[in-house]
Amino acid sequence: MKKTTLFYLLFISILPHLSSTVSADAIIVHPSSSFTLTQSEVSRIFLGKAKRFPNGTKAVPIDQMDTSPIKKAFIEKILKKDSGQLKSFWSYKIFTGEGMPPKVESNDEAVKELVSKNPSIIGYISNKNIDDSIKVLLEY
Repeated sequence: MKKTTLFYLLFISILPHLSSTVSADAIIVHPSSSFTLTQSEVSRIFLGKAKRFPNGTKAVPIDQMDTSPIKKAFIEKILKKDSGQLKSFWSYKIFTGEGMPPKVESNDEAVKELVSKNPSIIGYISNKNIDDSIKVLLEY
């Protein structure tokens, strides 16, 4: 077998694995934020279990629409749930008076605009929409 054919076969066999490791989305905060968060800490904020950032600032999570592919990825990769589990979680919290789900925005641009104007807000957007108006805390 020629070297080029072997290389081609090797490349084709690892290509699916490469695409799954590329980060497509990001957790974002105001650019003045000086703290870091782990995936677990982000999850706790979005599930209403933590109300403050490590620096003591109030943490206000902003969600995206249920129909958004970015939300599906966020739920699976960061919250470690599926959409049904998340709906059940929030139904229980609302019913018992223990909490309300995050405010929902329609798209990346709306989330980015809110985050860029308020140091208390945390959200998630696609990496393709990252710019200097926000700070990336975590990619997933």
